[in-house]
Amino acid sequence: MQHFSQPKLTNAPESPFQPYQLVCLEHGGTYLYAEVVQMADGKQVCWVRPLVLVRGTLEWSQDSTLVPASSLYDLRHCSDLLLPSALFRSAFDTEVIPLLSHLAEVESSNLVNITLNTPESPQAQLHQLLKQVCLGHPELF
Repeated sequence: MQHFSQPKLTNAPESPFQPYQLVCLEHGGTYLYAEVVQMADGKQVCWVRPLVLVRGTLEWSQDSTLVPASSLYDLRHCSDLLLPSALFRSAFDTEVIPLLSHLAEVESSNLVNITLNTPESPQAQLHQLLKQVCLGHPELF
């Protein structure tokens, strides 16, 4: 009888990312921003917590505020993901915090924003992106 061990999750210094670090997965004009929970020891896999999905270009006004020209999807209530770390790059706080602030403003003011109120749920948008990424990078899975 063979015993299979699960990869040990660690904060190893050789890991490309550290816990709480903000990362971005870019694919075909879509950006998935997430927070690293942990890296799997001995594997190039990271456990991430999705935050926000952006479809389209990121646009900023002259006063450095987010212009909601892109479609934003709040993923803070979606399940965590275990994905190859090669798919991600480090994200800057200045990229992610304005997006989260915009979502919080819309949420707290109870405004219906056309970029947030789409026929498809945030979970469906995330699933669609992950399917495209898997098909586009089969060598990583």
